[in-house]
Amino acid sequence: MKSQQPRAVIHYANAEDEATGEAYSIIRFCKVGNRIGEMSVPRADLLDQGEIYKRLIDHNAALLLTAKRPPTCLVDALNAPPRTRILHASCTGWRPDLRAFVTRSGTIDSVADRVRKIMPPLVGKNDAWVPTTPTGDLAGWKKQVAARCAYSSTGMVLLSAGFAAPVLKIVDHPSFGINIHAASKAGKSALLVSAASIATVGKESDLPNWAATPAARGEICRVYNDLLLPLNEVGLAEKSKSRIYDQFRHAIYSICEGRDRQRHSASLFATGAHASTQRNIFVSTAEHSVDYYARLAKADRDEGELARCIDLAATRPGFETVIDRFPPGLSHEEKTNWAHRQLSALHDACAAHHGVALEPYLRYLMRDPKAVRRQARRYMDEFIQGVPTERLMGALKHAAKNFSLIYAGGRLAIDAGVIDFNEERLLKIIRWHFLASTLKHGRGGSSAPKGDALAKGRKILSKSLRGGSLRQRGRNSTFSETDCEGFWFIENGRKKIVVHAAAFRKWFEQEPESRVEILRWLRARGFLVPPQTRSHGAGGSSGLEERTLLWPCGRLVRSVVFYDPFLPG
Repeated sequence: MKSQQPRAVIHYANAEDEATGEAYSIIRFCKVGNRIGEMSVPRADLLDQGEIYKRLIDHNAALLLTAKRPPTCLVDALNAPPRTRILHASCTGWRPDLRAFVTRSGTIDSVADRVRKIMPPLVGKNDAWVPTTPTGDLAGWKKQVAARCAYSSTGMVLLSAGFAAPVLKIVDHPSFGINIHAASKAGKSALLVSAASIATVGKESDLPNWAATPAARGEICRVYNDLLLPLNEVGLAEKSKSRIYDQFRHAIYSICEGRDRQRHSASLFATGAHASTQRNIFVSTAEHSVDYYARLAKADRDEGELARCIDLAATRPGFETVIDRFPPGLSHEEKTNWAHRQLSALHDACAAHHGVALEPYLRYLMRDPKAVRRQARRYMDEFIQGVPTERLMGALKHAAKNFSLIYAGGRLAIDAGVIDFNEERLLKIIRWHFLASTLKHGRGGSSAPKGDALAKGRKILSKSLRGGSLRQRGRNSTFSETDCEGFWFIENGRKKIVVHAAAFRKWFEQEPESRVEILRWLRARGFLVPPQTRSHGAGGSSGLEERTLLWPCGRLVRSVVFYDPFLPG
């Protein structure tokens, strides 16, 4: 009877950990029962082939048992050169040549003949929980996720931010964040999952959240390097509302610093300089703004902090959810029900399709990084040209650049064929959201106190526009100032409103300071249509904002004219 022949053993790879510089060998072998096994050993252990033989036996390798010496097949395999070379990247994200991008599930590489195959970082205990496997397909993601996000102006901003994160390194832009806030059950988390589904998770339960410790948050930042970093629900922070601002402020600075905290070299969590740096666009969700938490803490936000993270209202005035675009012909109740159905469907769609939009987008960016850099900067300039930056304080000028990068990310995703948003609408929406997010900040930059006249003025104006007797101007309209308080019409894609000056003053008769502040704000941000010649009328300083206009009835009426500041575009 013939003795059992030794099975194949292969010196498969020479591998190196970029973070530590340590090397090891990967040995592949047949197990008992014709299964394939793999074992990693430090490279120096190749000098003791007898010890490797014992370890292979313990791993159930189908090798002849001999007490004298290792089998010849093992000796020959260990002495043979490795079939491939592997480099485990020190961190996820872009490689220095911008020709490869490392994710937790693998590497997207545009260089076919790279000497060493680039692999994800070796998994540590703190980040092993991060989901890594893409699910579904791009066509399904575009139809079921991206298309539904187009029903929400905030959704379009967040998806654009998700595509902007990989552009940070390309245009050399620092990390930043936005905090989207709205009442509970408005759909914030559904949009956050949608933005995260571009590259990573597809379920709300898998999102990183504010319950993480500061140290864990640093680890999470490294995992999401060059990607959108979702931070769900500030309410999960383990502090009272009045103390949340301290945690928020520390997180903003630490994330945007782009570097993990320095530790003693002997620490198990110590990392090399390259591995400890990261670039992120983080998106936080909360029921309240950062400014709200700052007021509870009796603190003023620093300009540096404001420049790094700005608040963005997730819902527009008059809408119950983040959905603010509907099919025609729906009643108010039907719109609400339809919106909730879309949000529920969005959760299901993200679970079915996530992590599939990143690779085609990155391969588009990798084709010609220099050309992408030039195009991204052109898109950023296009955004900035429509923002009155000369009237903004320094922190908000920096925030405008952040939003310009979000717009550039959305436009590049359109160019790559990953999303099908309308370019003109996208520009109007992101620009409007930025301008709306600056409302509470004056030129000096301090956050508005609770009883601020401008904040009250915004509330009064929004309520009056929704509940006031404003008519839509048609071709055969003949109404006068005695029939209504004003009228509106669409001009160059924007909603233009004309209000009888006396009615406008009546709206603010209980808050005259708010009237002055709201007119000043409308004028400063380009919403107010000023008179061609200055004329003094009733109402003190507001007379400078009033103009005589021909109404549909054919009469000249003293009016205030402005574009709707509560609608995108």
